[in-house]
Amino acid sequence: MKRYLLVLISILILSFAACDKDEDATPEFDLTEFWNEHHKVEWDSLSTAQNLLGTWDWVYIWCCPEASDMNGSVTTDQGMQVNFRPNDLQVLHNGEVIQTTDWEIEVRDGSLFGVKTTPNVVKLFGRILFKNDHVVFNGSYIDGADHYFRRAEVSRR
Repeated sequence: MKRYLLVLISILILSFAACDKDEDATPEFDLTEFWNEHHKVEWDSLSTAQNLLGTWDWVYIWCCPEASDMNGSVTTDQGMQVNFRPNDLQVLHNGEVIQTTDWEIEVRDGSLFGVKTTPNVVKLFGRILFKNDHVVFNGSYIDGADHYFRRAEVSRR
């Protein structure tokens, strides 16, 4: 019985050691910087839509630190782009269109806007925050993920 208990305790100790979480996991981007930069401009639905026009490269996902495989190490979305056009948007993967959808800007949270897509594009869920040539679709405020994109085109449409 003692031997069984000792083996059980050893397994439990090793299990907890194997689940060592990186408590210092930090995102590649600072959401506070996005928040501050975004609020230097007074955005409305039209200016938000106009700033989104063009092609954006998916760069990074930030999710809760408990989901260690989600802290920017997800590579399945590498090569993903979103091309916002005036009448629709295209989701591309490695240059190939995989989805075309309608989109519109809607109030998401107070004075912040989000994108409503039909059909849904999960990576575009959340509040839109701009910082220079980057945008984050901030879903973490309601337990979602934050998806960061970098503008692919210099010229805006």
